[in-house]
Amino acid sequence: MGSKRLVCVLLGITVLISAALAQTTEGAVSGTVTDPSGAHVAGAAVTAFNVGTGLGISTVTNSAGVYVFPSLPPGPYRIAAQHPGFRRAVIHEIELAVGSQISVNIDLDLGQASESVEVKASATEVNVSSARLAAPWNRAAFSISRWWDAVPMTC
Repeated sequence: MGSKRLVCVLLGITVLISAALAQTTEGAVSGTVTDPSGAHVAGAAVTAFNVGTGLGISTVTNSAGVYVFPSLPPGPYRIAAQHPGFRRAVIHEIELAVGSQISVNIDLDLGQASESVEVKASATEVNVSSARLAAPWNRAAFSISRWWDAVPMTC
C-alpha cells in the first residue's frame, strides 16, 4: 500500500515539474498592416524595438498583411512599419508581459517614406487559451494542502 502511494506521489511531482518547465518566459506580438482604405499591405517591413534593451527585430508582412513576432522578451516596445509609397508608422508604449499575446494593428498613411506618423496607443492582449476573463492571482484558491487532499491515493 505504501509503495503505491509513493508511485502516485512521484507521478504527480513529475507532471508538475513537466508543466512548470513548459511555461514560457517570453511574449508574442502580431497584427495586420493596412492602408487608408483598409486593404492589407503585403511586404511591409515591421520592426519591434525593445526600449529597455535597445535591441530590435524585424520581419515582413505576408500576403494578408499579417506580421508575427512569436517570441520576444518581456518589456516596453515600440513597433514601426513602413512600405514604399506610405509614411512610416510608429506605435509607442507597448508593454509586453511574460506569456502575453498582444495584437497591434498598424494603419499606414499615403506619403513619402521620409515622413512618419507617431502613435501612442495601448495594445490588445489576446487570450487564446480560454474565452473567460483573466482574474488576479488568488493565493487562497491554491494551496499545497488542498492539492494534496485532492490527489487520489489509489492508482
